[in-house]
Amino acid sequence: PNCAESQLKAVYFGLGYAYLVLDKLDSAETNYKRSLAIAIKLNDKQHWIENLVNLVKVEIKRKNYPAGLKYLEEARQFEN
Repeated sequence: PNCAESQLKAVYFGLGYAYLVLDKLDSAETNYKRSLAIAIKLNDKQHWIENLVNLVKVEIKRKNYPAGLKYLEEARQFEN
């Protein structure tokens, strides 16, 4: 994998987490989605799932349960 992309994935994930803790939900979502896009591109299933789970947490804080459920349903593809 491209080291720069792998590092960026981790940076965006960390920023997403920091913004989630600070209740800056739009910024958290943006950074988790950036990390998710890289995880998908690299086929990094662990980080793919972790980003989806944290996007669920963002939607729960927003009380937007249907959107959270959508992310959970996407994560179900990794069941086995």
